[in-house]
Amino acid sequence: MSERDEPSLGDSARAGVAAFFGLITLSMLAVLAAGAPVYATADFAAGATVWFICLVSMVLIVTPASNRYFRSQSAAVASPAG
Repeated sequence: MSERDEPSLGDSARAGVAAFFGLITLSMLAVLAAGAPVYATADFAAGATVWFICLVSMVLIVTPASNRYFRSQSAAVASPAG
């Protein structure tokens, strides 16, 4: 098997962040549909802040510049200069 065939820890971390972002997004949409921002403004603002932080982390974790932090350990050992 090559390195590309094996799921790495980085891939599972990216999947976890994506799942968490999807869950937060769905909960925020449900809150919006229920009209909660009218009755619980501070709670909605806190939820929106958490959603925004998760969005930023999602964007940062999938950018090409972050790929070097998510490569497998065997690839890191194979090229010690990079």
